[in-house]
Amino acid sequence: SSWGGSVLRIKDKYVMFAAEMTNECTLRHWTTNSEVVLAVADTPTGPYKEKFQVIPPWAHNPEAILTPDGTIVVYTLGWGLPVHGPPVNCAGAPSPPPPRPPTPPPAPPGTFHDVHFLIRHAPADKYDEPSAWQAFNTSIVDFPAEFKFPGNWNPAPVALPDGRVRIMVHTGWSGTGSGTTLGWSGEVIVEAPTWKGPYRMISSKDITNCTKCEEDPFMWVDKRNNWHVIYHRMFDNSTGPSPSPSAEGDWSGGHSYSADGLHWSPITRCYNTTVQLVDGTHVTFNSRERPKLLVGPDGVPTHLSNAVQPFQTAGPDSGVTHTLVVPLAME
Repeated sequence: SSWGGSVLRIKDKYVMFAAEMTNECTLRHWTTNSEVVLAVADTPTGPYKEKFQVIPPWAHNPEAILTPDGTIVVYTLGWGLPVHGPPVNCAGAPSPPPPRPPTPPPAPPGTFHDVHFLIRHAPADKYDEPSAWQAFNTSIVDFPAEFKFPGNWNPAPVALPDGRVRIMVHTGWSGTGSGTTLGWSGEVIVEAPTWKGPYRMISSKDITNCTKCEEDPFMWVDKRNNWHVIYHRMFDNSTGPSPSPSAEGDWSGGHSYSADGLHWSPITRCYNTTVQLVDGTHVTFNSRERPKLLVGPDGVPTHLSNAVQPFQTAGPDSGVTHTLVVPLAME
């Protein structure tokens, strides 16, 4: 099983960095068995052929950028360390999912600290050489401790022409109740002069306008230098204008825009869980998450990549998930 992938065009190839579950496991063991693999295709929609592992478990939700100095940099949730326990072997009898790590108590407001994370990088002209991939330790300086880094930080980086890298960071949930009084689950912006860091927060405490209703941001800049982000918009069951705390619904994608990348519009719906096929039929998935775009050099998105989960409750493929890339009809 795989769960989403980030695609770059490198020369005449399309290179995907995908989250894949090791040892024949499904997504239910993502906290122990998720690794990042590199796969290559001749077209954006594939088929992609897996080449090698880039980051061992535990690493999840990879997002790759190509920087002006010709470096591919991969940001992930988790950095190749088995922080939730060793990978499970699912090849034999089914095993129960691993326990989730305990949630630490929220830090007092106003507490700041430096947080460190690993990124993987390689020269773009050597992406297909396993030995070219190296780890680099960088940091976010003076990051609010109440955001519980790394948590589910799901980084969404953008490489800017002058070498700066700006990242939208998904913050952790603080508090146990609902509403912004007791906590939040939103996004902030950090930036560094180069991909090597250090990064610093340059936005307000929370740039989103809803609480615990979105995750998995992907951010980009269009040809007019406007900023955009798409999210997995959770719990949107299509019965009203706002998400509700129910199961995944018909609408799963949200879009927001900004003139400066710091002050953002309200999130609006942009895609649902149904995919149109080339033969005229369609497939509706149980879940469609981890949105990422393949953006052309003119800043126009051409393809959407998602992690998808079919409606399968029994049989050998129960729990199997996929990574799906579809072309976009742009006007």
